[in-house]
Amino acid sequence: MQRRGSIVDPKVIMALLEQAEHFDQDERFMAISDLTDEIEKMSLIDKKLQEPIRETLLKQFDGQQSKDVQATAVRWYVVLDRNL
Repeated sequence: MQRRGSIVDPKVIMALLEQAEHFDQDERFMAISDLTDEIEKMSLIDKKLQEPIRETLLKQFDGQQSKDVQATAVRWYVVLDRNL
């Protein structure tokens, strides 16, 4: 298990961001949950990742998402806010 402040592979983050836009609600839910876990490991988020992360996060609140996906996105936002 990695500790907070450890290095997280940007490719992992980008793959999870792509999965967070999957048509399947369960896939989106798991991707957002996994992204939250990855972001919690980071002390700072690479500048190159900040914009794609923000864009993907905002898409989770477009009204088309399930309540579970939106609730997980709220948790993701709280973690993200601490690391930006």
